[in-house]
Amino acid sequence: MDFFEAYGVAASKLNSPLLISGRSLFNENIEDIVADVVRKLEITPESTVLEVGCGVGLLLTPLARLVARAVGVDHDQCIEKYKEFGTPENIDLIAGRWPFVAITETFDCIIVYSVMTCLKDRGEAIQFIEKCLSCLKHNGRFLIADIPNVDMARRFQASELAEKVTQEYRALKSAHENDETQVQSSIFSQAQQSMGDPGSYLNDDFTLGLVKDMRMRGYEAFILPQPRTLPYSYSREDILIWKR
Repeated sequence: MDFFEAYGVAASKLNSPLLISGRSLFNENIEDIVADVVRKLEITPESTVLEVGCGVGLLLTPLARLVARAVGVDHDQCIEKYKEFGTPENIDLIAGRWPFVAITETFDCIIVYSVMTCLKDRGEAIQFIEKCLSCLKHNGRFLIADIPNVDMARRFQASELAEKVTQEYRALKSAHENDETQVQSSIFSQAQQSMGDPGSYLNDDFTLGLVKDMRMRGYEAFILPQPRTLPYSYSREDILIWKR
């Protein structure tokens, strides 16, 4: 079972949108994430938005309320659970594994959030990104967000702040443990054992190399920090690609 299938299993067995989305119960600052995405993508009421890996709508539902049209793509079990939770009228949901989804529409804004760590290697990541670029309008913006960076994490672990943040995280995690979090842990542990460490390719070479490649191809591309209010902002970053 890879991570794509694991999210489908999570959607079929769990009830918490946070846990289905692979998050912890104390990661409740979704409003901060939405605000950050809106700012970076420069979303307007006229925008059309595609989220690849929309899960059960933690981001897409609030984003849809701010735009003209939104489309979400994910595992069929996630899409089914998302529909049970309810969606705004301007959202269309597509079940399928990216990049093997038949979609010809282009969008003003594309968001991929907390997905790159689920891809097994650099080659799969590039294929995933290329499909997204093919769906981006001219003057559109593509945000690859919440990218864990092993080099960034290593630098943080060497800092004076690391021990304090780690202790706070462990205390919060322990305080929110319940039967459903244990099921979640089991599901994603199985995927981890099956795939090894798929996020190990995500490092400075990958992020800097991707930005350089995009610029050489005529895109504007930037590495952007996450707000410090987000729980993993010390070891994660975003890449914004702008198709002029």
